[in-house]
Amino acid sequence: AFKMRRGLTLEKGLGDDDEGHSFASRDSSGSGETKNPLTEFTGARSNVLVMTSPSFFGTQKSSGLRRAATGVLEGADLTIIRGIQGVSMKGSKAGPNQDCYCAVRTNDISIYIVCDGHGKLGHEVSNFVKDRFPPILLQDERIGSTPQKMKALMTDAFKIMTDLIDEAYRSGRLDASKSGTTSTVVVHDHRQKTLTVGHVGDSGATIAKGTSLKATYLTPDHKPNLPRERRRIEATGGSVNYDGYNYRVSKRNSYGPQLNMSRSFGDLWGREAGIISVPDTMQVKLKGNEQILLLCSDGVWEFLNEQDAANIVREGMKIDKETAARALACAASDKWTEQDIGT
Repeated sequence: AFKMRRGLTLEKGLGDDDEGHSFASRDSSGSGETKNPLTEFTGARSNVLVMTSPSFFGTQKSSGLRRAATGVLEGADLTIIRGIQGVSMKGSKAGPNQDCYCAVRTNDISIYIVCDGHGKLGHEVSNFVKDRFPPILLQDERIGSTPQKMKALMTDAFKIMTDLIDEAYRSGRLDASKSGTTSTVVVHDHRQKTLTVGHVGDSGATIAKGTSLKATYLTPDHKPNLPRERRRIEATGGSVNYDGYNYRVSKRNSYGPQLNMSRSFGDLWGREAGIISVPDTMQVKLKGNEQILLLCSDGVWEFLNEQDAANIVREGMKIDKETAARALACAASDKWTEQDIGT
């Protein structure tokens, strides 16, 4: 059912675009190693991915990569491609930061991904998804085709990823039994000027348009208390309970998995309770007045609404066009600190 595009390999077609711009670069450590073009612009830890106009929404090609250390945020990593910024900012929770992101461009297609892992090995699941999702999309012959086929491709890609996780779990390469990840994926067709969006969980995407920067949240969170989610969970054999802070999914008359979301990758022991990895998908036809696209984990959206986030990015760009993502991460962190102190 899934036909691969002929003539596209991981080395040719992803490394260089049709104007000679490459997404592979020398290792910043100076070792001389060339990084895989699929994973070059990735963050080991991240919670903000920002695409800004005109470099993002326009037709002009990226002028290449460069890395910049912020020197400000402890545990932060900032990576920049022209018009695209990603920032990692670890919170106070013990253990590794389980957020990760990816931005890949080949010819007229860009792919943007944000994942937020949870559970003991959530960082392994989130990176598994981030590394494998771009080739699933780019190797399918439907990439860059009609809007209807693109939506179908997005849904099918989530199914393929689910199957890959299952296989990795059975073979002992990935323990996704009690760990999982959210995922928000955007395919940007520069030629047809469309965004195709798919997501599971509560990492979200926002687009801001016009001079007023009117922001719209594109990916309603998959929360267990939503009527359609609750109905599916209860029909599957799960239950939804409120713990005083969040609504959580558990197996009926049992404890696990206690997830505060109703859809995710991984979390295999939660399937009997109604946890699924089937995405909601939607499309945006770009009209030329789009200014900002944001992909962020819930570390941002728990504390800032979409309009506030867009405004912070705009104000951050006035100060330094290359650190707007950092400004948003800092603002969310400050809100978290204020709330923590207040309680």
